[in-house]
Amino acid sequence: LLGERKGRSVSILCPQRGDKRQLVEMAAENARQSFFERHDQDKAREKMLVELQERLRLKHFPQRIECYDISNIQGAHAVGSMVTFFNGEPDKNRYRHYRIRTVSADSGGNDFAMMYEVLKRRFSRGVEEGDLPDLDVVDGGKGQLGMALLALGELNVRDIDVVGLAKMRVQRAARSAEIERL
Repeated sequence: LLGERKGRSVSILCPQRGDKRQLVEMAAENARQSFFERHDQDKAREKMLVELQERLRLKHFPQRIECYDISNIQGAHAVGSMVTFFNGEPDKNRYRHYRIRTVSADSGGNDFAMMYEVLKRRFSRGVEEGDLPDLDVVDGGKGQLGMALLALGELNVRDIDVVGLAKMRVQRAARSAEIERL
């Protein structure tokens, strides 16, 4: 088979002793270690996804996760971005940017309406193509989460888990200003 692919005869050597034998043994050990490291990483990712499912009480195992965010430059040039993870690893072939078409970012922008537009376009296409994720993560609080649920509801999609990521609001302690000055 190797000879057919190369187009001429191929010889395979199997050293029995000396430096070449040690080199083959070292290559075999490196391959074995690499295999087990990759296997351990796969197990760790699967464990992480199972834990994510349990902690967020998701209906489905989050094999494919899509994350959305709205960005703009000083209130203008708004875009929506989507990043995708498959089995806990980035799937860069599925990353997308969405130009905001219906909401004017120049007038200060409406982050909720922009999120709704991006999600409605993504979910509409996903329904048409039968290509929907297991979990959607929207950057924002209740408002952005509400837009995601509204877009899914309008398209009658019920089998996707949706979560929102919001910055935690922490009240500063009375003495924290004193600590910062030190």
